[in-house]
Amino acid sequence: MSFGKSHASRQHYQRQLQFEDSPSIGAVLRAPNLFVRESLAGMVTALALIPEVISFSFVSGSIPRWR
Repeated sequence: MSFGKSHASRQHYQRQLQFEDSPSIGAVLRAPNLFVRESLAGMVTALALIPEVISFSFVSGSIPRWR
């Protein structure tokens, strides 16, 4: 029975490594689907940070400037 558990945990670990490994810059530039995915992820992250930065500036008492 321990073989089934270790085999399942090994598969889970390999699947987890597959999703945690980020592609290299060369791989992204060679594969258009990876380039689109990584570009969209970067833009979404950048846009999601804008409200956070503005709210932190209000909490700290400073006025956000667009310079």
